[in-house]
Amino acid sequence: MQIDFPNIKQPDGSISCGAYSLTACLHVMGLLPVNRRLFLYQIDLSKGAFVGEQVVLEPTDSLTETAEKIYLVTGIIDQSDYAEFVKDSGLNAISAMAYVLMCFGLKPQIILRDENTYSQLAGAYPQELRMSNALDVPILCGMENLAVAEESYLMPTAVFHGENLHVVAMKPDGVWFDPEQDDRPEWPALVNWDSIPESELGHEWLGVAIKVMTNSSDSTTPFI
Repeated sequence: MQIDFPNIKQPDGSISCGAYSLTACLHVMGLLPVNRRLFLYQIDLSKGAFVGEQVVLEPTDSLTETAEKIYLVTGIIDQSDYAEFVKDSGLNAISAMAYVLMCFGLKPQIILRDENTYSQLAGAYPQELRMSNALDVPILCGMENLAVAEESYLMPTAVFHGENLHVVAMKPDGVWFDPEQDDRPEWPALVNWDSIPESELGHEWLGVAIKVMTNSSDSTTPFI
């Protein structure tokens, strides 16, 4: 039996949606709270890699504390120049979210709507593709890759209100999590979003999502 998403919300006006959606999924997967210390690393801008300052997740951390710590790692897209990384306090990077999942021993994939979406991503967020390739994260194009198996979770990036980028999450049973809402949104499956007018749905998919499966974990994780 699947458990529900936790009752956590990002702070009003914050841009930490990716970190909160990650935390919600990791909790449902049974990976949070951690059972022993887990070390993540912030990006080192001079090296373009996650080898910077340590961010330590503790077994005693609340889910909100965990999400805020994860945001120190994922919030690396410059709000004034999407093609650049910053150390922290920026928009959530898909590549950084994938890195966090890998630190938990999972094998994420980046799913793109089509080849045109890949070209748009390469133009607007070239550093995302470079980092994803450096991390050996598979990048798959095509709607068929959105098929949700019993163990798979999706974290798409959507555009809300015509301008705001926002990361949400969906469990294998089709239940959605929006870190800005108290209630669970009653949205259709992601594969159907493109066929529904934005005026009816309230948002539109950017064409980018992270997919991760609970049976795709490695045998080793960087716990200390």
